[in-house]
Amino acid sequence: MKRLALLCLALLLCLAVPAAAADKHPEKQPQKEHLPPATTFERFSAVLPQGWSGEDQSGFHSGDNREYMLMIGKKGDTAFEAALTLFILPNLKGEDAKSLAEQSARMQNNAGAVTEKDGFWSFTGEPRSKISGGEALTRVRATPDLMLIIVSQDPKKLGAEKVFQSLVPISADAKKLFPARKAM
Repeated sequence: MKRLALLCLALLLCLAVPAAAADKHPEKQPQKEHLPPATTFERFSAVLPQGWSGEDQSGFHSGDNREYMLMIGKKGDTAFEAALTLFILPNLKGEDAKSLAEQSARMQNNAGAVTEKDGFWSFTGEPRSKISGGEALTRVRATPDLMLIIVSQDPKKLGAEKVFQSLVPISADAKKLFPARKAM
């Protein structure tokens, strides 16, 4: 029995020495970025930077539950300093995402070319309703029955792109509309 106890003690000491050595050299330890927990909304979850908040609503225009709006932003003293707004809407004409993006671009001032990137048809321009002022990046996806429009306005680069990158669809319709992402 003494041998077994001595053997366990030796094993414990052997395991403790590398752990103690690793503690002496924290720069050699992989550093994990501290991320706040994701905030869950009705159809998406997202990691919101400090000072950001969000609110969502279904059936916001006509009462049709397929309509969905999520507005995530950082409020300043009098207005939003940055915002990411998502819309899921019925695709009443069954149009493809590129056509929808081109139509949306025509409704904005100084709209750039519509291009495809990471599963979205995107363009920049100045929207009529300026939440935080300046240029916005609009991303569009569509299925024959629904469309997803994401508008990002962040002139001071306060984190809208990070919020977009953290978006996770959690409802069936959102999952159908959101492109699969590679593991990061």
